[in-house]
Amino acid sequence: MLWFGGSALMVGLLIALFGVERTRGERFLPKLRMYLDVCALKIAHAEARASHAFESDTFRQTIHYVVHMALTACRTVFAWVSEKFDALIRINRSVAHRAAIEGKSASHLHEMMQHKRDSALTETQKKQRKAHAIGMRS
Repeated sequence: MLWFGGSALMVGLLIALFGVERTRGERFLPKLRMYLDVCALKIAHAEARASHAFESDTFRQTIHYVVHMALTACRTVFAWVSEKFDALIRINRSVAHRAAIEGKSASHLHEMMQHKRDSALTETQKKQRKAHAIGMRS
């Protein structure tokens, strides 16, 4: 609402200024107004040239081409990153599988069997113990 009020006030002031100038027959601050008119014409010409360039197909096609190239580059980078992640996933899967196989703790019975194999007596030790045991009974 503030913008509308400010705009309405400016339009009212300009209408009053133009009315006063028409009754007096001369412009208010003519040098400044001439300078502002020249500036306004320069801005209008620059805007017309720029809008013509922006509305032309060549400019629009160039913009679309640049956007297309940027999106293609992004897709290429994303594909490369995806390949690297896939390789990491494969490596991690094999390492995890190996760790699962190697790291499985044996059951208590397996541990007992392993201890029995590790601490088994040699044949000579068995014969010595047998001879010792027989000698003790008699």
